[in-house]
Amino acid sequence: MTSHRNSTCIAIVFVVVVLAAILSRLLNDPFNDQDFNRATWGSSRPQKRARMATDLIESRLDPGMKRLEVIELLGEPDATQGETDLYSIGSWRFSRGGNGEKFVHIAYGTGARVMFMKIAGL
Repeated sequence: MTSHRNSTCIAIVFVVVVLAAILSRLLNDPFNDQDFNRATWGSSRPQKRARMATDLIESRLDPGMKRLEVIELLGEPDATQGETDLYSIGSWRFSRGGNGEKFVHIAYGTGARVMFMKIAGL
């Protein structure tokens, strides 16, 4: 009986820990706790930029924007891969897309216009 009770307790503790980890990850997204501010973005380290990344993507960048408009808003990209500009938002553990350095990816299509944006590693 004691062995069964111990196994049940271990299973319950395991489930609680897993649920707490999942909840913590959902509530502590480092990319969405500050509104985008152009001056702050331009003068900040990547880790500080990260806090504005979701707001940037959801409310400041629009599909169809010209690349020159994006550069006017954000400054020159930290890197470019093909038709995609990359803006560093620092290195993060246990974040969206796994561990490592993250970027705001802004992909351009015809006429150097924004096709899509995302937060991801390389």
